[in-house]
This record gives sequence, structure tokens and C-alpha cells, in this order.
Amino acid sequence: DVLDRNTILTDVKVKTKEDVFRTLAERLFEQGYVSSVDDFLDALHKREEEGATGIGNHIAIPHGRSETVTRNGVAIA
Repeated sequence: DVLDRNTILTDVKVKTKEDVFRTLAERLFEQGYVSSVDDFLDALHKREEEGATGIGNHIAIPHGRSETVTRNGVAIA
């Protein structure tokens, strides 16, 4: 299963896209989905350079490929 209640954040106080990326990457790290927050953030930024992952109305699906991913999952904020 890719949905995990431990990676769904409902009361997040962020102001920037970078804040969102870091918050979700840290949660994925805490829950064992990635082995390095910084390496995973690098993968997200690399993917964003190819094209934005925002789809409108404050909704985005940021993602990236990284060796730091230890298991597939989804983080939601």
C-alpha cells in the first residue's frame, strides 16, 4: 500500500514550495521511506527543473527518482 496515515499531514504551516518539499521529505525520512532528506530534496529539485509538477488550485504532485528511496509511498499535505 502506498497510502500511510503517518505520511498524511493535515495541519501544516508552510509558506513556500521549498517549505512543503522539506516538510514532506522529513516526514518520509522519519517513516523510513527515504534514507536521506537532502538527497531526496535534490531529486525533487532536479525533477522540477524538467517542468513544474503543480497542476493548479494549490495542488502539485512533486516526485523524483533517487537511490535514497527505500520503499514507495506518498506524502500528502
